[in-house]
Amino acid sequence: MLVILLFSTLLNAAYFLPIIYDAFFKKPVGYDVSHQHMETTHFYHYRYLANAEAPVFILLSILLTSVGIIALVFFGDFSNYLLQYFSGEM
Repeated sequence: MLVILLFSTLLNAAYFLPIIYDAFFKKPVGYDVSHQHMETTHFYHYRYLANAEAPVFILLSILLTSVGIIALVFFGDFSNYLLQYFSGEM
């Protein structure tokens, strides 16, 4: 069991460390092209249809995840019933 947890931890680190590095330590796209200091809003990564918001599909996934978590909180007994039903404990 300990080996599985250690392997899972190493996989998570391998997956997330490049993302964390890109987010916090990498210069924005196009920063070095001009060789001069420009406003940071000029290099904003997530422009979507002239909107400074994240892309619609990312916002949709965040919305669906939060709605699912809230639904599990309020309908916890029903989800517990479904888990017991499909696991064959009923």
